[in-house]
Amino acid sequence: MSGLIMLSVVPLTCSEGFTELGYYNGTVSQTDSGAPCLKWTEFPDYVMQYPGRGLGDHSYCRNPDRESNPWCFFRQNSGAIGWAYCDCHQGAVRLVGSSSSDSGRVEVYLNGQWGALCNSHWTDRDASVICRQLGLG
Repeated sequence: MSGLIMLSVVPLTCSEGFTELGYYNGTVSQTDSGAPCLKWTEFPDYVMQYPGRGLGDHSYCRNPDRESNPWCFFRQNSGAIGWAYCDCHQGAVRLVGSSSSDSGRVEVYLNGQWGALCNSHWTDRDASVICRQLGLG
């Protein structure tokens, strides 16, 4: 693969969700390992301990303790409850498989993995969105 360039842009999904007070209030609801987050209402002690910090009847990642990264509770394979930081890379795009920085296969990061986009129904508008995300104009 020598000579190939990979251009990758990670969106600020989690960073953009922070309030002025430093609490994450976005819509990411999956851990870094791909596990779905549990609803905060399953942990009423946290909801009561951190009022006004976005905890409620939803499974969105939060940082009520002002941790630098949003996190959530999830169910481990064993059935036990654990916590983990959230996957803030959802929707990232990259170009791969080319020796040029402005061409290649477009891939999107979803649910913990990269996957190629099918271009059979692309419009010029779709292409311009991806180009802007990649900083190509």
